[in-house]
Amino acid sequence: MPSALGVGSGVLTSRPARLRAASIVITREPSTAESNIVPSALYRVALLACALLSLAVLTFHWLAMPLLAPPVGHWCRKSGEAVNVSESQWKRIFIPQHDDGSYSKCTVYSVGFVMSRESDGGDALGRSRSAATAVTPPREELPCSSWDYDVSPGLKTLTSEWNLVCERRGLLFVAVMYNNLGGLVALPFVGQVADRFGRWYDSSKRFSTYDENLGPPQQIYVSRYLLTAYTVG
Repeated sequence: MPSALGVGSGVLTSRPARLRAASIVITREPSTAESNIVPSALYRVALLACALLSLAVLTFHWLAMPLLAPPVGHWCRKSGEAVNVSESQWKRIFIPQHDDGSYSKCTVYSVGFVMSRESDGGDALGRSRSAATAVTPPREELPCSSWDYDVSPGLKTLTSEWNLVCERRGLLFVAVMYNNLGGLVALPFVGQVADRFGRWYDSSKRFSTYDENLGPPQQIYVSRYLLTAYTVG
């Protein structure tokens, strides 16, 4: 009787109870945390490779705008009044020159002033031919309204296509900030949205391919950039 009740072991437990306890220990199902542990090292390496690939895609997406809009040599484009002036004469006469010999990239002399000096008997630089000692009045510098670019024929960049130079160069920074904003806003919410409603949000990629005729190409491209950053993030 003592052996049946387990008195010799110091615990008052019947033998059937001990057997049930032993069977419970043997047949206990693994917990959810234990079952989720990836047993294969090769599978872990594959997961790491996918994560690095995703990071590479995101990095190239962040670098897309600076790579597509590199700094390009530029100067003010000839106006209609100077259409008969050669390119070299245009730079020498109408483009302000810095102390180091380089030409201004963002300003141009008033074409009307130079032309009026020529019609009055002066030369293209505004100096009188009759009086070599004549004082040349200061020429007015105006901001460029359009530009010519030092690029190879057929080569196009966002800088030359959208005139992202001078005071408009800041638009490139705005576009990059929109890209970063799309990724930062997406990260806290994309996972929750996907878990609750499925991956329907991937349809935003379709909206990033709508026709450019719906608006100015710069705004359309930046909006695409924002949506793509959202989906990539």
